[in-house]
Amino acid sequence: MNDRDGNPIVVGDLYVVVGEALGEFSADRVALDTARPLVADHSSAGNPPTIAHVSTDLVPISSLVHDPVTVTDSSSVNLTLTGQDVTAAAIFGTTAGTVAEGNHGHAIGDVTDLEDQLDAINFALAGKQASDALLSALAALTTAADRLAYFTGVDTVALATFTAAARTFIAAADAASQRAALGLTPAGGLEQTGSNVQIADNGVTNAKLRDSAGVSVIGRAANSTGDPADITAASDGLVLRRTSSVVGFGTVDTAGITANAVTNTVLRDSAALSVIGRSANSTGDPADIAAGTDGHVLRRSGTTLAFGTLTPTASLAGITTDRLIGRDTAGTGAAEEITVGGNLEFTGSGGIQRGALTGAITASAGSGTTAFGSFKANSILMNMTNASGVPTAVDGADAAANMWAFLGGSYLLPAWDLSNAKLGSIAI
Repeated sequence: MNDRDGNPIVVGDLYVVVGEALGEFSADRVALDTARPLVADHSSAGNPPTIAHVSTDLVPISSLVHDPVTVTDSSSVNLTLTGQDVTAAAIFGTTAGTVAEGNHGHAIGDVTDLEDQLDAINFALAGKQASDALLSALAALTTAADRLAYFTGVDTVALATFTAAARTFIAAADAASQRAALGLTPAGGLEQTGSNVQIADNGVTNAKLRDSAGVSVIGRAANSTGDPADITAASDGLVLRRTSSVVGFGTVDTAGITANAVTNTVLRDSAALSVIGRSANSTGDPADIAAGTDGHVLRRSGTTLAFGTLTPTASLAGITTDRLIGRDTAGTGAAEEITVGGNLEFTGSGGIQRGALTGAITASAGSGTTAFGSFKANSILMNMTNASGVPTAVDGADAAANMWAFLGGSYLLPAWDLSNAKLGSIAI
C-alpha cells in the first residue's frame, strides 16, 4: 500500500484480545495470510507486503476496559488513513472487508467473532467482581472531588474528605516541612514567629535559656531598648551598679552614698573588744584593733597605733626647772607645777611645809648614833624662839651628861654644867 506520493505504507500487526485468568488478557498478533491479497495497491500493480511475525504479550485490564460491568453489546473500531481506501482481511473467515476513504468505522458485529470474545471478557469480569466483596464495596462508592477512600473494616470502605491542606501535608518531603505546613513550632526551640505566640508562665526553665558567659549576669547594659547580653564581672570585689548611663560591674564612689546612710548594722561585724581603724603607718583598708588586756589604752607607739601601757616619765608633760608636779591649790583638782625654793621645805614627819619655818625641826639620826667629838648623842633639840630666851631642856634623859652644846659660836661648855638654871641669857 502506497500513499499519494508513491511511498509504501507499512501495515502493522492486527491484535485479537483473548481473556485469561487473574484479570489479565493476551494480545495475540495474528499472522496475515500472505497468499491472499491484504491491501489493494491503489496507485500501481504489484504484490502486497507480507507479515509473518507472531508473538504474545500480556496487558492489564485497565488498558482495555474502563468499566467491565457496563460494556454494551456493540462497539466500533476506527482506523484513520489519509487519502487511501483500506481492505482488511477477515480474522476468522475468508471474506475481506473493504473500508472506503473517509469511512473507516465498523461495528463490532461486522468483525467475525470479536463480539463473542468481548462478551466472554465482560462475563468473566462481572463474575470476578461479584465474587469479591472488596471489589464490590469499591465499585459501590460514589466518587467525587477531594474525596479519599479508606477502609472501615474487613472488605468495607468509605470516603473521607481529602482537603488541599491535607494534600499539602502529605506532600511535604520531611518532618520539618510538615511542621511548617501545619504552622507548628519547630521541635527543640522557640523559633516560631507570629503576633500571638505565647509561652506558659514559668514554662521556660534555666536549662532552656541560652548558655551564659562565665561569672556574668544577663541584662541590658546600654541605656536603650534591645536584646539582652552577658554583663561580666571581670575582677573580684566589684559590684553591679549604674554609672554614666551604663550598667556594669565596678566600684562605688562615696559620692553615691547619702551622708549618714550607712548604719552600724550595715557595717561589717567587728571583732570582740575592738575598734575599727588603721594600725599601720600607711594608707590602706581599715581593720579591727583589738584591746586584748585590761588596763591598756589606745596609743601610738613608734609607728603603730594599738592598745598598750604608757611609760610614766616619758608620758608626762615637760616640767619647768625647780618645779614639782603637785597641787598647791586647796581641794582636789588637776596637777600643778609648784616652785621649789625657801618657802618649800620637807618636815621631819615627811610632810611639806610652805612659808616661814616655825616650831621645832627634828633631824632624825636613824637607828644608830651620830658622832660628835668624843661624845655620842642620839639627838639635839633647840628652841630659838627669840634672841634672849632661855634654851629648853636638852632632849633625852642622858643628854646633860654625855653631850656638849655649842652656843653662839664662842663657848664650849661641858654638857653637865649646862643645866637650865645655870644658863644665862645668850645673845644670838
